[in-house]
Amino acid sequence: MNLTTESSTATPATTEVKARPDRRQNILDASQRLFARFGYHAVTIRQIAAEARVPLALVGYYFGQKQELYDAIFAHWSGTVAQRSVDLREALAATKGEQLQRIVSAMVVPVVRIRGNAQGESYALFLTRGLNQQGIEEDRAIREFLDPVSAEFIAALQGALAHEYPGFTQAQAAWGYQFALGTLLHYLSDQRVGRLSNGVNTAGDPAVEKQLVAFIMHGLRGAAQSFVAAA
Repeated sequence: MNLTTESSTATPATTEVKARPDRRQNILDASQRLFARFGYHAVTIRQIAAEARVPLALVGYYFGQKQELYDAIFAHWSGTVAQRSVDLREALAATKGEQLQRIVSAMVVPVVRIRGNAQGESYALFLTRGLNQQGIEEDRAIREFLDPVSAEFIAALQGALAHEYPGFTQAQAAWGYQFALGTLLHYLSDQRVGRLSNGVNTAGDPAVEKQLVAFIMHGLRGAAQSFVAAA
């Protein structure tokens, strides 16, 4: 598919628009797949309509402009983000000695489980591309839908790590969160692990959930110790 030009299969402006829930979901799923593969700027509304197999006018009818459609994907997955907040609150109710592991689990487990189906894997790639590119359009959605829960996790990490390493600051926790996020994003998008392990490992394998939690948790502890020692 050439994503730098408009498709030649334009839908006539006179096409009758018929609202159907399945068509709305088809548009959302199609746009997610295309944004995940090619990025926000390389995809046109016409190509989304072609991918969803709906009349061009129907995309605007349901979602308006492309930015609104992009934001709608984040809104569609807002329940997953909200669940991370719920899991985080439960983690904060744990004893101080258990908090860090519980906080990291609240970060990792929902992300690992996203890759359990085709739609979730598509969203994972969509999210990875948006966070890596962070143009104006991506940044707007990230600020609205992801930054609030990120701030909750940063505050939680600061509290848990400051208990172990007095003097550990929120600014240092923000770096720790970004390091952890980088690990998660690589897990979501990686396709090389099978090749690098000579076919033993499978990309996105949910069986590595505990290993991923342990890797991030110990990495955060090591980074916190380094931060405090250098202060």
